Amino acid sequence: AGEILKQRGVDPQSYKSVATFVDVTDPTASEYLRQKIGVKALNETYEKQVPGALWDVRFFRDQKTEEYSVILRPDGTLHSVHHEIEEKAAGASLSKEEAIVKATAYLASENKIDPSRWNLVDSSSEKRPNRIDHTLIWQAKEPLDSQHAATNADPATHAFRRTQVTVLGDEVTNYRTFIKIPDEWRRKQDLQSIWRTLHSVFVLCLPLGIGIAALVFFLREIKSDLMKQVPWRRLTGWGLFALAAFLATSAFGDRIPMLLSQYKTSVPLKYMYGGLAIGFTVGALFYLGLVVILFAMGWFFLKQAYGSVQWPGWRGMPPDYYRDALFIGIGGTAAMIALSRATEFVLRRWPTPHRAFPAGFGLDFDSYVPGISISAAAVLHGLLFAAALVAVGGFVLAHCKSPLLRIMLFVAASVALVSGWGSPADFLKQWLAQLILLAVVLFGIVRVARLNLLGYFLVLAIPSLILGAQELLSQPNGLYRQQGYIVIAALTALLLWPLVEWMKAASSTVATTTEPG
Repeated sequence: AGEILKQRGVDPQSYKSVATFVDVTDPTASEYLRQKIGVKALNETYEKQVPGALWDVRFFRDQKTEEYSVILRPDGTLHSVHHEIEEKAAGASLSKEEAIVKATAYLASENKIDPSRWNLVDSSSEKRPNRIDHTLIWQAKEPLDSQHAATNADPATHAFRRTQVTVLGDEVTNYRTFIKIPDEWRRKQDLQSIWRTLHSVFVLCLPLGIGIAALVFFLREIKSDLMKQVPWRRLTGWGLFALAAFLATSAFGDRIPMLLSQYKTSVPLKYMYGGLAIGFTVGALFYLGLVVILFAMGWFFLKQAYGSVQWPGWRGMPPDYYRDALFIGIGGTAAMIALSRATEFVLRRWPTPHRAFPAGFGLDFDSYVPGISISAAAVLHGLLFAAALVAVGGFVLAHCKSPLLRIMLFVAASVALVSGWGSPADFLKQWLAQLILLAVVLFGIVRVARLNLLGYFLVLAIPSLILGAQELLSQPNGLYRQQGYIVIAALTALLLWPLVEWMKAASSTVATTTEPG
């Protein structure tokens, strides 16, 4: 990106820069094309005709309006250069016709676009204090769903590629591509029916209601003898791991690039960095407190439900505990992956219209150190969800003892897990899939894992590491493959942990039983 700016007479060293990997696809347009041309053709469209995954390298200066964004395709070739200048900056005052001529020449030379295959469909002009800016949009004559054009020739019923450029004075810039779908179809997709509204409210209220109820039952016993026995110091140690994982994710992940890409240059950059420091501090303390309070609630409710039950932990447990944790982590992950694959296989053969169809390009390519970021995020995810699982499970065991109430909570949870449904059939399909998934998870909790906290942590953290390693190792770039090996190392260390503790606990037990006297 810096070399491209140099070729245009701009010194990139005089700017600060940040690179982010962006998804510029439109999930609603993707769903329209999925129904019309299928997923394979849709992937080819985003790869060859309307790039959906791009590198955005932003060059900016503190408290300066003028900035550049160099947009690159994943293979490193140039897609476009965006230039933002002050509203009062001087420039030419071209007429609309002159701007069209200049923009057409730019598209033909820079982007190899044949003007004869495109129509100008929209244009606007804006008078600035010292220049006139023009925004021009072209649409391809051939629809993306051309196989359906023979049955319906009305352009308003098809999807088309569109190209937009801006002429700032006499400079052609800000080239971008996107997909135009029928307006009526989009309006129907965006329509918020009463059922979607009710479902959205239900999804929000269910976890909020359970959380508030659990917190009320917990706090009302604040002066009880049992509350005084909560091992706060021990749980705080667990929360410190969540704090460290959050800070590692923030420092080595993509949060700083993402925030810098959105930075408004009208604000002094030092304030931006100060805000980042405050935000990360608050976030770290939030995750520390959240993990501690969730584990405390889980400990309290399990003690209420079982009385003298031994509270599980990470160290000092019997050898069977670590053996079971290892098998739960490996077997539970394998079972969830197998169930996910089987469900996906079945659902593909039950096609239903979705509300949107988001693309998936990977999440960690613009992290500073992807291997550390993925590993730390897996630890944070495992701790947080294990704590939430213990808290909710303990609350249900202690205060929701009615079988009917538990069945109602199970069904309600499966309904709340449905998202982005586009029709009643799509809702039913997703609900059945979530119902089966939740039933398998519940069976694993009740019949297999029980109170094995380490097993829960492993089965929640391992899939994130496997997917992260797969994402990085599948890339042709050597840097990403190296980062993938870091994730593999983290996964190996995670699996060695219960294995080593199992062997240590077993040897300690043998030594104790064979000691004379």
